[in-house]
Amino acid sequence: MKFPAVLIVLALSGAAGAAEPVLTPSQVAYLRAETQKAQEKFVGKLVRITGLPQAKVREAIPAEGRITDPVARIVAAVEQKSGKPLSDEQKQAIAAAEHERQAAIQAAQRDAHKQ
Repeated sequence: MKFPAVLIVLALSGAAGAAEPVLTPSQVAYLRAETQKAQEKFVGKLVRITGLPQAKVREAIPAEGRITDPVARIVAAVEQKSGKPLSDEQKQAIAAAEHERQAAIQAAQRDAHKQ
């Protein structure tokens, strides 16, 4: 599983912002669980969009923080794994799914401080 370890490090160190309080262990656990839910939902959407098996979709997802444009990387990897180009609609659906995933993770980060 590709989990953004940077989130935990930032949460524990308080490096996300000087005014941000350090997360408690239960808040970190909440953030980890919510991030995992967002990731699983994202993988499921990509499976439906591309028709590829879940294992191949997971291989196509770049590690968090390593690629500045994860959508382009995912599209290129999916096209390579499937051996055929994606339609514009599929590319747009992947971009929308990535946007939803990022929004869910950001919401979890905000909500973790309320736990």
